[in-house]
Amino acid sequence: MNAAPQGSTSRGRVHAIVGVFAAIACVDSSVATEPPQAGSTDISPDAVIVSAPGEPLPEPTDFVDCLSEGRGLTDCALAAAAERHRVLERCLDRESTEGPQVVIRACTFAIHNDLLEGRNRAYLFVNRADAYFKLNHGNWALADYNKAIKLWPRLASLYYNRGVYYATAGDFVRAHADFDSALRLDPKLVPAQRMQGKLLATGH
Repeated sequence: MNAAPQGSTSRGRVHAIVGVFAAIACVDSSVATEPPQAGSTDISPDAVIVSAPGEPLPEPTDFVDCLSEGRGLTDCALAAAAERHRVLERCLDRESTEGPQVVIRACTFAIHNDLLEGRNRAYLFVNRADAYFKLNHGNWALADYNKAIKLWPRLASLYYNRGVYYATAGDFVRAHADFDSALRLDPKLVPAQRMQGKLLATGH
């Protein structure tokens, strides 16, 4: 977590409480079946927060005003932790119930506010990548897949996700390379075995 500015000791203590969620480890490995199209590279994917009318979007702002409303530190800390956990759940989307726009917004907030630290941040990037992929923002998806792998280069599922992206985009050389990497790290990763077999069976 970033250190709290001077004069913000109480708020800094509230923010520190949410570190308990840094151990969350869940990758949504679902991928889109439609081929991705190149997205604009004029805007960083980190700057994109997509909204969709009618979809519930995370509004992670309650903790900011908690102490100023006269609520106790413990109460505010619990509220802050619960709210940030809610945002993480929308980003990680374990049950695949959120729309890609919601996932992108939640993951972008989680990335900017360091809701996960160290290599666990890879989960934020790969889930946002999958959401961009589903919206056919290929360039942004690839940028996030690359960031995820850089953060955790020995996590096999990340190579699998990027390999599916390459395979769907028709880049079979890079797809094979990623599936090979995934299987070297985890020889029992069945989805990578299946995708590798499908490519070989179709002559790719």
